[in-house]
Amino acid sequence: MEALFGFMKALWGMPVGWRLWLAWIGGVNMFGLFFMEHRQAQLTLLALMGSFGLGVVVFKASGFTRLLGLMHIFWFALIPFLWTSLPQIESETFGTWIRIVLITNAACLVIDVIDVVRYIFGDRRDLRIAPK
Repeated sequence: MEALFGFMKALWGMPVGWRLWLAWIGGVNMFGLFFMEHRQAQLTLLALMGSFGLGVVVFKASGFTRLLGLMHIFWFALIPFLWTSLPQIESETFGTWIRIVLITNAACLVIDVIDVVRYIFGDRRDLRIAPK
């Protein structure tokens, strides 16, 4: 529980712009609750929950570092699944939500990949501490 609370505290300690981005990511993905009859929504929510759980594990292991970009690794499978399911979607509303999830999660993955690469190449500082 300590890791969970520490992770949440670190997230809410981020600058406002990043907190808004995190709220957007969570909100867009959680909107799947309105489409629970669809496998795509179920898997999107499962990937979101898995990502959050992995984030807590990574936080406990390495602190609030760029390695947290690993937490969205499940989206590497989710994005192609959602993309290939688009032609079968008949509901315009559901299809729009899927497209918003695709754009949001793909943008997030770009940021995450950059963060993990930076971690691999030595940027292992705690992100709560401003760089000098």
